[in-house]
Order: sequence, then structure tokens, then C-alpha cells
Amino acid sequence: MIEVAPPGSAIAIALVPPSEGKPAGGDETHCAFTTDDIEADHATLRARGVDVDAEIARKGKCRTGLVSVEVTIADPVPPQFFSATLTGTAF
Repeated sequence: MIEVAPPGSAIAIALVPPSEGKPAGGDETHCAFTTDDIEADHATLRARGVDVDAEIARKGKCRTGLVSVEVTIADPVPPQFFSATLTGTAF
């Protein structure tokens, strides 16, 4: 994952690699935005008719090797949801 932001900015964009076992490209683009209130932003997008996941995902898989091979992170995935572009591409 690569996170970029202008110096001093509170806004960052994270470019996320494909899930394990999936090739890059295709019809999915993984790009993450940060927020101080994911619940409110999710509700606002849904209310405005944006194609977003019905619920916010809050669990990941237990993973080793994210920090070191000796460390296991119980839940390495922050709360998140996906949306789709107007053409239906997952984003």
C-alpha cells in the first residue's frame, strides 16, 4: 500500500494492491480515503444514491508477516466500505 498526501494535509489517498492471489488491473481499483467519521460518510453517500456496500466491513483475517514474521496482527483491517464508479467498476 502507498499512501500519499500533500505536506500538512489532513487528507490522504492510499493506493492498495490487489487481494492475495488476484492479478493487478481488471475491473477493480483499490483506493482508500481516510475519514474522521466513517458511519456519517457512509450514511451520506447511501442517502445520495451512491453505490456503496450495504454495511461497513469491520473485520479482517488474522495475519502474520505484516510487521515481521514473529508478529501476528489479530485484525489488520480498519473499518471500510467499497463503492462503484458510474460504469460499475469496483472502487
